[in-house]
Amino acid sequence: MNPIQDEDVCKFYAKIAPMSVIPAKQIKEETPAHHLNEEEALFMWYQLLIEILNRMPLTFFSRKDLLNECRQEYQEKEIELRKTQEFEDL
Repeated sequence: MNPIQDEDVCKFYAKIAPMSVIPAKQIKEETPAHHLNEEEALFMWYQLLIEILNRMPLTFFSRKDLLNECRQEYQEKEIELRKTQEFEDL
């Protein structure tokens, strides 16, 4: 990835990253985390994962690691492997 693409990716995530992970009704009620249902908890964990990934430095090696993990995870799924290849070719 060249520096211009890195900058574009950072700008894109800076625009979409700010969001609440708990529905507005729960913010008002101050519901503790242990009262979240399974779907809300899963959503919250995914949002946390996205936030952590967005804060990680973008390097050639981290991108290669991600691509290798995707290929290993989806080795039996041709459609996902094509998507991974398309992402690598960007």
